[in-house]
Amino acid sequence: MLADTQAPPPDARVAEEHRRRGVGECLVHLTEREVLMVRLRYGLDAHEPHSLQEIGDLLGVSRERVWQLEKQAFATLRRLRQSTVLAE
Repeated sequence: MLADTQAPPPDARVAEEHRRRGVGECLVHLTEREVLMVRLRYGLDAHEPHSLQEIGDLLGVSRERVWQLEKQAFATLRRLRQSTVLAE
């Protein structure tokens, strides 16, 4: 038997899957537009991270509005965390 030295260790794969599920569960508390913006901004779901300007161009809004949406999304997530919805 030969070990695959290129593959990540099983515990790392499990941790990554757990993180992805946790992020997905958090995003259900956001609006559709906020979710899209967060996914694009941080490169979730195999996307490359995009700049505020790139996202603004895609959504047809200014980069300032994208920044406001990002700020709003994280404020919502902070409130959820404080209310123990996301405490785990």
